[in-house]
Amino acid sequence: MDTIFGGISVYLLIAITFALVYGLIDFLDPAAFSFGVVQEANAARFPGRDGFAELIYFSFVTLTTLGYGDFVPVASVARSASALEAVIGQIYLAVFVARLVGLHMRQNQPGTFDT
Repeated sequence: MDTIFGGISVYLLIAITFALVYGLIDFLDPAAFSFGVVQEANAARFPGRDGFAELIYFSFVTLTTLGYGDFVPVASVARSASALEAVIGQIYLAVFVARLVGLHMRQNQPGTFDT
């Protein structure tokens, strides 16, 4: 169970790390992302809000390759970071699941002992 929880924690930390990267990109270039109608609605409901929650949301949507399309990376550095996050998310899941299957198969083989 520790392996599973550790793997889940790393996956969540990848998303949070990329949200921080997106925050830095957004700080350096406020036009790097297009938040569209969602940003306008949130600005009306929560004046003075910095939008980091939206970047967390964008990061998780990108990591899982769900891609609602409500937030769009406009600048090339933002698009590159988004593509990198999507690739990392898919590779991580493939490797993590393969590792879990490998561990499960090794534990269930008769005559195999861990040292």
